[in-house]
Amino acid sequence: MFRQGRTRVFVSRPQEENCFMQFLLQLVSLLALVSAPLFVLYMQHSVGETGAAVEEALRSVVSLPSNKHAPPNSIVHVASHQVSPDLISDDAFGLQFEGAVRTRRKTEYCQWMEFSTDESHVERDEDGNERTVTRRTYSYSKNWISYTIPSFAFDQPAAHHNPLRDPFPSKSTTASFMKLGDYTVDGSVLESANDGWVFKKRYSSDAIEETSQSIASLESGFRYIGNGYFYSPYEQSGTEKFLRTAGMALEGSLLDFQIADAVNALFGSCAAGDLRVSFEAIVTTPGNGASVVGKLKSNNRIGIYTASNGVKIGLYENSAETSALSMLSKLLWSARKWLWAAYFATFMWSLGVVYFYRLKPEPSATPVMFSKPSDVYILLLESVALLFATVGMSKVVTSSFTLGLSLVLSGAALFAGSSSDRFRMFLTSKEKTD
Repeated sequence: MFRQGRTRVFVSRPQEENCFMQFLLQLVSLLALVSAPLFVLYMQHSVGETGAAVEEALRSVVSLPSNKHAPPNSIVHVASHQVSPDLISDDAFGLQFEGAVRTRRKTEYCQWMEFSTDESHVERDEDGNERTVTRRTYSYSKNWISYTIPSFAFDQPAAHHNPLRDPFPSKSTTASFMKLGDYTVDGSVLESANDGWVFKKRYSSDAIEETSQSIASLESGFRYIGNGYFYSPYEQSGTEKFLRTAGMALEGSLLDFQIADAVNALFGSCAAGDLRVSFEAIVTTPGNGASVVGKLKSNNRIGIYTASNGVKIGLYENSAETSALSMLSKLLWSARKWLWAAYFATFMWSLGVVYFYRLKPEPSATPVMFSKPSDVYILLLESVALLFATVGMSKVVTSSFTLGLSLVLSGAALFAGSSSDRFRMFLTSKEKTD
């Protein structure tokens, strides 16, 4: 549902804008200068530690039950089609999930969201002084989202009030243990299961009958409405209705009727404060079986394995055909994906640093950024140089001194080359030739 809000006009002096923007820019610049290098340093260290732990695990992992003997506290790999996880239940809704390794309750909230668009222009007042006039138009959209939005800061908070009730928030639940062949897998290992989530779309008539007497139904009015959703309508108290009406009168929205309001009344869109809950589960079956990697403890229990460098390993896959090599490689690949994300973030950070501290003109100068192709070449080249230097320093500190030093020297060479008069003359002559 979409509603048009009101329009406000703000007038500000350039001096006021400059003081605030300079302070904000300095604060953001300070945070930006330290955030990306620290992030890539942390990720480089994390991947190095994970890689060392995976190498250690691959050297000593024992596959059971094909190998009849494994010493206590060793890292083992167990795969079997004989699976029986402990029963998971959601007591608030009176539901049980047979065969589930993990479940996820997903709570969604019907909430108003506020948006605004600005149109600004500079004009002169009676004294000839410049001032910026900004015309800000507000709009509102009501949707199902996964979080609540405080509406007290809205431009029209009474007309678009968001109740913040949250009696049964989203949560994940893991089976306390699972029987896997002759072994018992601890819940701490099962928590690593994160593939194969299935939306629970159908419930038996007995399960639905059970939920009608649940805590969620009796205390918050949840009822099953089909397609896997449990719905709780929001009911305003008499006091809240009075206060909201008074607030709408004060803010001038009491008589603000729009077409969207009529459509909402006719077609029954959700009301702000309504809740809906659905469930997802990772379910294991004897047909698929399961595989785990962890530490062999007493009484054939399998828990979390701690490598010599402190990295904890406990892996679960919803298939009996998954090898230890595949599971450990997946763990390492997952860590490396975050590292590549850190590299990309560092490159974007490098672009910003080079632009603001190397190529951006003075405030009094005419903006010329990207007016010539050479500006783009220099920006990219110096950004890559800064990327190499930053990543290289992180590698020097954490993992590979030789590779890191090579990257630092390469970055310095690129930066020196891009700053040289000969290179800039070459770019200038190329532009004239083109």
